[in-house]
Amino acid sequence: LILSDGRISVSHANIPGWDGSVGFGGMCFSKDICSLIFEANKMGIDAKFLEEIWSRNLKIRENKDWEQIPSAFVDDTKDQL
Repeated sequence: LILSDGRISVSHANIPGWDGSVGFGGMCFSKDICSLIFEANKMGIDAKFLEEIWSRNLKIRENKDWEQIPSAFVDDTKDQL
């Protein structure tokens, strides 16, 4: 979606974050996107876009640092969505 803007090239999309990994990590957004997916599904709202974002992040992110944060998730949903 972002790359559909001609001003943004692939080189802009592959910039690693502060920890050297591409994609997103940490406790907040990782937890929040999973919560949004869960709540949307519970309400019967199509969350395919969010599910694809999470799925892609799981594929590209080498440092899954959220797995090391005990309070980030309450169960195994971090890898199952």
